[in-house]
Amino acid sequence: MSKLIKIVNRVTNQLLNVDEEPQIYQIVNDGIKDIIPNFYFLITKLQPDDMNFRLTHSFGFDKFINPIETLLGKNPFEIDFPFSDLDDAKKMAFESGKLHHFEDGLYDLVNGKFNRIICNTIERILGISQIYAISFSVKKNHFGDALFFIPKGTDESGLINEDTTLAIETIAYQASQAINSVRYIHILEEKNNDLIIVQSRFAQVISVMNDIVWKANGDGTELIDLNNSVEKFYGYPSSDFSKNPNLWFEVVHPEDKEIAQQASQNLFSNGKAECEYRIIRPDGQIRWLHDRKSMVFDSKGNPVQMGGIATDITEKKILEEQLLLKSYALDYSPSAVGIADLNGIITYTNDKYVELFGYTDKTEIIGKHISEFASNNDNTDSVLSKLKGGEIYLGNGIPKRKDGSTFHSAISASTVVHDGKAICIMAVFVDITDLKVMETKLRDNETRLTKVNKEKDIFFSIIAHDLKSPFDGMISLLDIITNDYYDYSDEERLKIIQSSYYSAQKAFNLLIDLLEWARIQNEHFEIKKESLNLKEIINENIELFKKNASEKEITIRNNLNAGIIVFADRNSVNTVVRNILNNAIKFTKSGGFVEIEVNQNNNDFELIIKDNGVGMSLETINKLFRIDANITMPGTNNEKGTGLGLTICNDLVTKNNWKMYVESQLEKGTTFKILIPN
Repeated sequence: MSKLIKIVNRVTNQLLNVDEEPQIYQIVNDGIKDIIPNFYFLITKLQPDDMNFRLTHSFGFDKFINPIETLLGKNPFEIDFPFSDLDDAKKMAFESGKLHHFEDGLYDLVNGKFNRIICNTIERILGISQIYAISFSVKKNHFGDALFFIPKGTDESGLINEDTTLAIETIAYQASQAINSVRYIHILEEKNNDLIIVQSRFAQVISVMNDIVWKANGDGTELIDLNNSVEKFYGYPSSDFSKNPNLWFEVVHPEDKEIAQQASQNLFSNGKAECEYRIIRPDGQIRWLHDRKSMVFDSKGNPVQMGGIATDITEKKILEEQLLLKSYALDYSPSAVGIADLNGIITYTNDKYVELFGYTDKTEIIGKHISEFASNNDNTDSVLSKLKGGEIYLGNGIPKRKDGSTFHSAISASTVVHDGKAICIMAVFVDITDLKVMETKLRDNETRLTKVNKEKDIFFSIIAHDLKSPFDGMISLLDIITNDYYDYSDEERLKIIQSSYYSAQKAFNLLIDLLEWARIQNEHFEIKKESLNLKEIINENIELFKKNASEKEITIRNNLNAGIIVFADRNSVNTVVRNILNNAIKFTKSGGFVEIEVNQNNNDFELIIKDNGVGMSLETINKLFRIDANITMPGTNNEKGTGLGLTICNDLVTKNNWKMYVESQLEKGTTFKILIPN
């Protein structure tokens, strides 16, 4: 209300000093634009010679003149609207000086002079939804109309209400007086009477205001007028201020006296002043005041009268402080905080949010939908729906940064409710990527530890059983030959010695495999890559088994080209090839074959070792590389093994980031494929 009074007061003062009618219309336009920011303003004048209305002035309307002229086929400023065409209701509205609303829009305004289609088209061009008019008239002297074209949205904003209507009618009334004065300057007495009426209306408005309105003489020593709001705010009756004109300064808070004093100095030097300060009431309450005042000087520059309006802004200041405190709390939170409207559009983020999501400025984020920050696996629509339903969301997500990368985050979100109504959604994000990495490492370590413990148990089981058994047999045989040497013939003693040798050899081979397996399990197991001629490596290993293959009449074919070079660890390649080649010969019947070849795909090599031996079942293949299964079977000539060879191969393949596949059918043979990236 104080704003409207201020506008009305300003317009009143401006209209007192006009010389021409266009100035009046400009002042009215500017004043009403402060009340209703968006509207188109047209002035019609009633021509006294023919009593026709004609458009004479427009504000904000110029860019629409050409399209409207095209529609009408004539310049709208040249079209006459006869006063006699108005029905009785419109004539009464015109003469009342009240703001009139045209229910049927432009068609209603022009009295059907143009068809409804043209009127509707013009309304669409202008983007308007409501049309109002108020007359400029003094008594029976009709000057014209002020037309207000209100765009869509403005009429729904609540700007047009009883207070604004009263303000517009007051401005129109004053404008009418100004027009009347310009046209009939000699009727001073009538002008003074009308101004008294305006001032009376203004005084009525002031009397019901919460703001303090006051007037004093030029030096401020004598109070001329003070409304009743002063006691409610200051806690002192108005009579105390009349008795002590300096009371207003005495009650100013000590910390703000300099502000109030400076404002008084500005009033006398500049003719106006505005400031905010605190006062202390008699009951000790501290209140905030917004003080605006101005000075009237005579023609010689001497102060004649001062006056002003003071507004209680205590609640506003408290709210500002609370908002500021909350804003600081959000801005400096160690967690990322974001606020979105109920449709998921982000309206606020703190600096930590900007940093966490990889942006450089808040403006890059505000206005975007929350789904733009979610990974493909996050169902933001479902979460948003639950939040709007009053649920609290607590969970983990994988949000997306500006560069497309993601991170693990703990997320808590809920709706913010004010006066029982949800107004927005607030979410807090905490980066838990390091925690997730740690959890993964802990799980991996737990899995690894479980595997190690299991393998350790198996390892000791092998030592306790498989490694102990050969020694038991060997010791028993050596005990016999040691204690009963002469009880046996040379042939019998040779058999005992040979059996002891085979037991020792078996124990030695098992020990070598166990040590090799244990070495591979060590996390410090070293891989030294070098350029290797694969054909030569294969030939070296074939030499190791030539005797065994020859005894079983097994043909070994190395089909590799001489120029195939791989970049790999020599010991790993030798161990894998040796074990697979040994198994192929061991489980191939006499007269069979073992064939080695290689396929090259770009820089990767697939080493293939296949035989036409006894083959394996699918159940055996599934257990082939598990140390806990410890699969060991006699060969086709009853050859023995440790059961660890293929387990060692599999571990080496894993350590070198190779891949190994097995294909086998019973009685048809087995194929091992080792993929070696080069």
